[in-house]
Amino acid sequence: MLRTLKNIIMWIFRFLWSLFLNGLLAILPITLTVSIFFLSFKILTAWVQPLHDLFERYAESLPFCFTCIPYSELILAFLGLLFIGALMKFFILESILHRIERMLDKIPLFNSVYSGAKRLVHAHETA
Repeated sequence: MLRTLKNIIMWIFRFLWSLFLNGLLAILPITLTVSIFFLSFKILTAWVQPLHDLFERYAESLPFCFTCIPYSELILAFLGLLFIGALMKFFILESILHRIERMLDKIPLFNSVYSGAKRLVHAHETA
């Protein structure tokens, strides 16, 4: 009797554990996506904080759109990245970057980290 009760309790525990794991695995992708989005937003706002400080300091001399739109510094940073991307794709800046990369490849620790990050970016570009 005691053995069957123990088997029933173990079966219930395994069943509940499998339900818990199924629920966890069901919400994990959504949770990770939302967490990565908010973490990225926090990092981006920290990076563009100097732009935000400039906007606050010179608010009266800026166009109206920069003072009335919240997080307009993120929009400006995004446009700046688009501009840099266009320069990289269509102009000479790419050859200058390759020269700088060749110089930085001579630094041992930097080379291993940078080459791994570069492979990750290239893998993402082809996907």
